[in-house]
Amino acid sequence: MKLIQLIAAITTVVALSGCASNFVRPAPDSLTLGKSSSADIIKLAGKPMAQNDNVKLNGETVKALSYYYNDGAKFWGLIVPERWLNYTLYNDIMVGQEFNSTMDGENTEFDVKKIASIQKGKSTADDVIALMGKPSGEVIYPVVKEKNSRGLVYAYSYARFAGILTMHNNYLLVVTVDDKNLVTNVSYKKDNKEQIKD
Repeated sequence: MKLIQLIAAITTVVALSGCASNFVRPAPDSLTLGKSSSADIIKLAGKPMAQNDNVKLNGETVKALSYYYNDGAKFWGLIVPERWLNYTLYNDIMVGQEFNSTMDGENTEFDVKKIASIQKGKSTADDVIALMGKPSGEVIYPVVKEKNSRGLVYAYSYARFAGILTMHNNYLLVVTVDDKNLVTNVSYKKDNKEQIKD
């Protein structure tokens, strides 16, 4: 199961159940990729709403700790105010943190039209951040394939209330950079389907 599919499954189930409670997102720099443990995460973020100990990524088994909240939709057709936070651990060490929100003041929506300007082998991590803004997450191996690389994550997922049905859309950009901060790969998925063809 891909990480984005795991997150989508968790948020959908929790949204339908209506049992989500709000959470405080720890400052991104309060936890360190490749160093922080699940105990460090729980100490800052509290007990996760959902946990999956058997996620397969790039041939490795990782654990996902997830937090989710939605404020409900007040009017037909409006985007549901919601937020989720996901931590990925490998051998109990954090290898990824991803955040998504549709709420005012922390909205993670990004401009997909700018993605075409990111060039593999030419753009740097600084170029990407200058173009796309600060990423809403970051991941390392085994979430990305290369052991000496990291991924800058831009995630935006929303649900639009429509009575019995709730329409979901998600957008995920992962820009992989090597140990020289040079872009080596760009993956952009809309509703779990890859949009960039090599």
